[in-house]
Amino acid sequence: MALHLRYLTTAAAGSALLGLAAYAVFKSGALRPVLVGTIRGGMKAADWIGDKAACVKQGVADMVTEARAVQQKPAAKAAVARPTAKAKASAKSASSPAA
Repeated sequence: MALHLRYLTTAAAGSALLGLAAYAVFKSGALRPVLVGTIRGGMKAADWIGDKAACVKQGVADMVTEARAVQQKPAAKAAVARPTAKAKASAKSASSPAA
């Protein structure tokens, strides 16, 4: 039991010293420039990611537009190449001689 008490006391003393050291660094103001630099770097990274995402979004939108244009071209060609039954009937009546 004495062994566990010694480890507990050592851990508590070490934690207290570490806490005091962290508090001293925080209060001294030495940590502030590091935190400001870290935040500034995070903001730069967020801007860079936003720019890249916008480029990707624009690229995908361009590809979708191109795919829709390609998809509609064959439909337009098919309408011209294969006339409907109504168009065939009107063409037939126009070509037959009038009585």
